[in-house]
Amino acid sequence: MIQRVLPPEDESQDELLDFPSSIQRLPDPIPAPEISATDAALPADPDSDPVPAEDESISAQSGPPDDLSASLAVSQVAAFRTYLQRTLLQDTVVHEQTIAPTPERVATETQHLGPEAERVIAAAGIESLWSHQEEGIRLLQEGRDVVVATPTASGKSLIYNTAVLADLLQNPAGCAIYIFPLKALEQDQLAELRTVLGRLACGLTAEIYDGDTKPHVREKIRKQLPNILITTPDMLHAGILAFHEAWEELLRNLRWIVVDELHIEVLARAKHAHARLCCGPGNSSADTTMTPQPRLFFAQLCHRSLKAPKIKVNPQKSVRQP
Repeated sequence: MIQRVLPPEDESQDELLDFPSSIQRLPDPIPAPEISATDAALPADPDSDPVPAEDESISAQSGPPDDLSASLAVSQVAAFRTYLQRTLLQDTVVHEQTIAPTPERVATETQHLGPEAERVIAAAGIESLWSHQEEGIRLLQEGRDVVVATPTASGKSLIYNTAVLADLLQNPAGCAIYIFPLKALEQDQLAELRTVLGRLACGLTAEIYDGDTKPHVREKIRKQLPNILITTPDMLHAGILAFHEAWEELLRNLRWIVVDELHIEVLARAKHAHARLCCGPGNSSADTTMTPQPRLFFAQLCHRSLKAPKIKVNPQKSVRQP
């Protein structure tokens, strides 16, 4: 069903909350970028399709594509920022600064991580590692507990996936538990893992066990344990540790514990559960996005100190990996 939302009859209702009227809150129209006479006189590409008459305005604003589109994007961002400052933010912004990016640091050598790790990295479609990824994988292989606190989309999941899968390739009877605070994150991780496992064709498996898992699927998972069990703090506490007799094989062969998004919410909800798991042998890996005190969070969560050196990554550089 599609329903048209009509504007309120009385715009003055907004004034009761000390807000300007809805029309006044709209940003001013962004003027079209000016095109020089030289650009307008550029000959058309003879191989390109003719543009219909009604699209002449779009064609005129689309070239040259790089500089013009970038200039338009900058002007749109500036206009929206001005709108926010004029309406919602007002005097709440006390400082604004643009930090210039610095060159990224790439790990030139990965042979020391072992052939299994290189195999996993290749299956993930990664040609080269960033320095913080190489360091994190190496520390995990040395048996260290590692917390990775880096910006969004900086390849944190590749660190623990590489270390875990490389180890399970050599120890296929081993198990790992991945703990995610949100079910949507579980689904994203499962899809990524199954893509890598499919390319590896190694026989390792991964499954989700949470509140949405159907009863017959839960029974199947308990009888045929996956190598990587993906769950949430609630299910770990109420559905796994509370019935640890049914998960004896999983806990006996547990080699890795991964906690994603190590934030205060996870700390409050999973402290008891994760502390019980951390008492045994095996590695523990946690990742978070720019948490102010990752060492403190890890110590409070696992009741053990983080001895590994802090992994440094440039937060000014936006890095995205698949």
